[in-house]
Amino acid sequence: MKSLATIVQPSMLVVLVFLAGASAAGQELSRDRVLQELRSRAGFTEQEIERLEKGETVIRELERTVKREVAMIGAVKLGYSFELAKKGLDRTVDSQRRESAREYGEFSAAPRAEDMSGLVFDEGDLDDLRTCRVNDCKWNLSEEIIGTLKSEVDWNAADAPEKASAVLKRELASYLRAYIANGDGSLMVYRDTDLRVGLADEYSDLLSEIPFIDGFAGRFADHARSYPAASPDGVSSVFNWSEVKVGLKPVVMITHTLAYEPGSEAMYSVSKQVFANHYFDSTLGITALFGFPGNGERPASYLVFISRSRASALRGRLGGLIRGLIEDQAEGKMEEFLEDAKKYTALASANVGSAEQRELLREAENAPFIGSRTFIILVVASAAVLTALLFLLLRKRAS
Repeated sequence: MKSLATIVQPSMLVVLVFLAGASAAGQELSRDRVLQELRSRAGFTEQEIERLEKGETVIRELERTVKREVAMIGAVKLGYSFELAKKGLDRTVDSQRRESAREYGEFSAAPRAEDMSGLVFDEGDLDDLRTCRVNDCKWNLSEEIIGTLKSEVDWNAADAPEKASAVLKRELASYLRAYIANGDGSLMVYRDTDLRVGLADEYSDLLSEIPFIDGFAGRFADHARSYPAASPDGVSSVFNWSEVKVGLKPVVMITHTLAYEPGSEAMYSVSKQVFANHYFDSTLGITALFGFPGNGERPASYLVFISRSRASALRGRLGGLIRGLIEDQAEGKMEEFLEDAKKYTALASANVGSAEQRELLREAENAPFIGSRTFIILVVASAAVLTALLFLLLRKRAS
């Protein structure tokens, strides 16, 4: 929402669908099925399939459902086993997070304000809340939180910023608890401008079709749509917060990631942004990882990453100009992510040969690891950086 300065995959991320298992129809997972899904659901041409099979990264735009959306898919073939591809992907996720997030943390099973003890809101951002009102606020917030800030924070007091920070953390933790209990019906309706953006409506649309998951893990797709209902065995659910430097302002994001690993040669995950205080309306990340033993030939894995992000500034007169810049940024970050996955998967291989490669592998293995399932929104965010000029060109929200 606000003057857009970024969007991306996906989140900026993008976040993780690991494809796998048997479909609802009971069909066996195969390379042919994966490639056919790329053709039928993502529009990959035969030339792009050939490039993919040669080990090149292939990225293309997806058909968007609304004007303010940027949607992309990327895929790469990794010439290694599923287990090595998982290690490479984990290291890629960690590397991307380190690069993009200034602060990061995970919520407990019952989110509390204390879970955000490491989050320090930007001083200027807190000061912006002094004049925050429904239909006129510099933060993406619900009417309820805007009202609570107005009633509980004395902006003339010396401790106003600390009080506002405490209120925000308490209210965001309460918001997450309601979402965990009730699902999308408890998601925010942003009331920062006269254009209401309801996240429940956003994700009803974005999740109406889930490429790769619908065709390979139907019960997991149903769970992603109806969370917290209909959860199959083997699903994990993680909430994380992060602060990412985007353009001129830091963005505080809260992300929910559902991960599913039904078999030994595939994984899925769906990640959605349930809060962002600036720029983003909504972001959905889907990533898929499939592994095939090779049956006498060299094993191979396929990594698929889908990102769909929405921002209201793309609706306005400058939307076309902004879209081109954003899509270039998003494509570049998606390519970087997929190429890093290739690099780290190769480094994870037992066949790493040169001293230089072994040293890179040791550095990667010795680096502290911060989770593996909650990266999508950070990938999305890192691809969302626009220049300061765009901030100056854009109105707070395009009409």
